Amino acid sequence: MRNGAPKEQKEYLITLGDAVIAVKTEQLSDTWEYLMQGGLYSVRGYFKQGGEAGNIPETFQAKVGSSGFLDNYSTAFRCKKD
Repeated sequence: MRNGAPKEQKEYLITLGDAVIAVKTEQLSDTWEYLMQGGLYSVRGYFKQGGEAGNIPETFQAKVGSSGFLDNYSTAFRCKKD
């Protein structure tokens, strides 16, 4: 690489269900933050609806939207029956 040439960006593949999303190095932190915040909002909404903590799953799969990208519903989860 010569001086002044753009730095090569690595891409990471994130698997969400059947979809695979390519994320560049500089976007990885933002993507993680987006998923984490979405998960926290999902849990907050569950508690606001009167849900019980013991029914929240330990893990759940984030899903891509119909557009093939992450959206506001990507981190919504379904709980066991209260």
